[in-house]
Amino acid sequence: MGAADASDAQRASQRQGDEGSADAWLRWRTQLMLVAGAVVWVFVFLSMATYRASDPGFSTSGSGGAVANRGGLLGALASDAAFFFFGFSAWLLLLVAARHWLSVLAQTLREPTARPVPRPVWMFWLGLVMLMASSCALEWTRLYRWEPYLNGGHAGGVLGYLL
Repeated sequence: MGAADASDAQRASQRQGDEGSADAWLRWRTQLMLVAGAVVWVFVFLSMATYRASDPGFSTSGSGGAVANRGGLLGALASDAAFFFFGFSAWLLLLVAARHWLSVLAQTLREPTARPVPRPVWMFWLGLVMLMASSCALEWTRLYRWEPYLNGGHAGGVLGYLL
């Protein structure tokens, strides 16, 4: 009877250790994703902030000179694609990404039992689509003077032009 109790206690201890290692792996994975997300966000921000219409990109071959974008050729391609499709409203995507990153960071720093009630994912995506559609359409209809700064010639990007 004593050996069986010791064996049961050892198995329970091993199960708790397995659960603890799974929790530790989840924490590490979340922290690594937070760091990677911050690096990607800073890279995209730098790329969009140093955008030049003369750089080679998604919608143009460039002027043939050196790439002026601080993100290099990849940054020039990414920022040109964002501005081509969404116009200057692409900056809103960065704000949404920063807000999401901050909410994940806040959840990571809180106690595991203090998790908020999750909202349906479709609400977020519907809101983002409505935000981008309305912003791009308004930009295309009202901000004509910004058109020379973007490749493609439309202030609201392709999305604003289509709407």
